Amino acid sequence: MNDRHVTFVDDVRIIGWVTRGSGLDVHTEFKVVVHLSRGENLTAMRRYTDFEVLYDVLCERYRAFSKRIPKLPHKKAFGKFEDRFLKKRESGLQFFLAYVMLHPVIGCSSVIKQWLEGPTSW
Repeated sequence: MNDRHVTFVDDVRIIGWVTRGSGLDVHTEFKVVVHLSRGENLTAMRRYTDFEVLYDVLCERYRAFSKRIPKLPHKKAFGKFEDRFLKKRESGLQFFLAYVMLHPVIGCSSVIKQWLEGPTSW
């Protein structure tokens, strides 16, 4: 088997969210749980803006696939902390992550590994 095409992740799930902060600094973090191909599990808390950065970097780096990479769920100015909205956002983010992390080319990318394991500010 060619190791160049072995994805870093075997499975990925978003299993909820937490709203943190107060005042103007309120934000939601999604709990991303992945089963790594080396047999370990990894958990990362990621904000919507972290998903936006990942999307932008992947579309830039993998231009041949950029039209096929699922779009992120839309932003919402009001009601963005309501359960109904967050459940829908979680579902859209789950679809996006599953596509990019399990993709035979994109899923092998160092970008995926950095996004999961490293700091989120690139």
